[in-house]
Amino acid sequence: MGSQTTAFPTSGLLFQITLKVIKLGFSQLHIIQAVLTNGVKVENYPATTVDGQFTNLQCAPSTFCRHPFVDFTISPREPVVGSAVTFNASISKATNANTRLSTYTWYWGFTFGSESLQVVRFPVITHAFGQSQEYPITLTVNDTLGISWAITKTINIIYVFTDLTFGHINIDHQFNIYPGTLVHISAQIINNSTVASRGNLTMVLDTGLVLGNQSFSLSDRSGTGINTGTLGPVAWDTSGYPPRV
Repeated sequence: MGSQTTAFPTSGLLFQITLKVIKLGFSQLHIIQAVLTNGVKVENYPATTVDGQFTNLQCAPSTFCRHPFVDFTISPREPVVGSAVTFNASISKATNANTRLSTYTWYWGFTFGSESLQVVRFPVITHAFGQSQEYPITLTVNDTLGISWAITKTINIIYVFTDLTFGHINIDHQFNIYPGTLVHISAQIINNSTVASRGNLTMVLDTGLVLGNQSFSLSDRSGTGINTGTLGPVAWDTSGYPPRV
């Protein structure tokens, strides 16, 4: 399969696998994802959501073994890097008679270049991710007869930081101003954050006089909304102020 070449653009069936059962028992084929590479660019493609299975193993008189029911929830759905994510597999259950789930194996995907597995005996677990990317999370459960089944869900880890800063302060008269001159001042606030933020801009003289105050709802730096806000121009009457800087 690794040496096959397809026409561009590629469409339709890329490959298929035929398996031959060589011994008695219970078997499962679970494809997490399909990855194609030409040596330069790696492309991830969704794999089928239907798992394959074969059984001729009996778990009760005249009854073939059945795989456990597996599912889990993720909270929150789009967590940030380094935050705790809760994975809850409480809705998973054993389906064979007189059995229960014995272990939960969590595959966390590739973390810093290596695969990460965690085996526990309880359905709820927390995990934190160190990189901003999509991770395929696979849960495999085993019942007390040794029959296992798996499900894969994708989680998107996002990188969030907050950075509100000044854009500019403009003053139309700065030098050699006579008392009584009307000075106009404007200031700008910029949201360089990865998320939408509220910002408050206040213009105050060193005497404590508040010239202006305004709140802004600013979009994130890459959003479609406006991520800058301007206060002013605000008029300041310099009448009565003594000469100084």
